[in-house]
Amino acid sequence: MFCPFDPNSAQWLDCNNSSISDSQFCLDLPENIFDIQILDDQNALIQQFEGSEQGTTIPNLQPGTYTVDEIKTATNVVVPNQLLVNPESEQECVGTGFTDGGSLFTTNVRYTTICFEYVDEQNNDCSEITLAAGDEKTCMLKIT
Repeated sequence: MFCPFDPNSAQWLDCNNSSISDSQFCLDLPENIFDIQILDDQNALIQQFEGSEQGTTIPNLQPGTYTVDEIKTATNVVVPNQLLVNPESEQECVGTGFTDGGSLFTTNVRYTTICFEYVDEQNNDCSEITLAAGDEKTCMLKIT
């Protein structure tokens, strides 16, 4: 899918927006199709979880730097509803301003290139987060 504006554009609409919520793109890509992982600054796994509209709270994180990342499967076999590693898609997505990309095959549609990034409420990059004591951060997955 080609999107004519960059990832920081104010033109982005959430799939919960009634003007696009019933589009095939939004229907094919519910939140729970995405698998997310949180890693610490040593790349140790903190938590893995399925995406959800209500979000996931990770309690008791210590001050430090964390990476929020989409889990991608490295395989030559098409696995429905799994984001697959695709170096060409990754390069294309980074070239258009996104932080990452891959291929996704749902039960209905084949997306050979799907671009994504994690952003906070102000649309700032949220793929790496530094937390101080008492900090809270909300990250959302933006896709095209």
